[in-house]
Amino acid sequence: MRDRRELEPPALAVLEELRRRLGSSFSLAELADLYAANPDWASEVARMAGAGTEAAQVVDAAFGRYAREAVDYRGGRHGQR
Repeated sequence: MRDRRELEPPALAVLEELRRRLGSSFSLAELADLYAANPDWASEVARMAGAGTEAAQVVDAAFGRYAREAVDYRGGRHGQR
């Protein structure tokens, strides 16, 4: 696997596209629905940005990172804050 520094630009490209598609206010359910619908677009973005054969890992990392920005993200904790 390549160095994180090499995979950061493709991950940022996927994050940018996620922001474009979901905006800044979204729920984890909306993010999961987008991923479940068809993540091929995200893999293509990652490949175009240089991820190559590691596009799937880059996409998963970008979705995981973006999940932390969801309005209902609780850092793995259940229930109310």
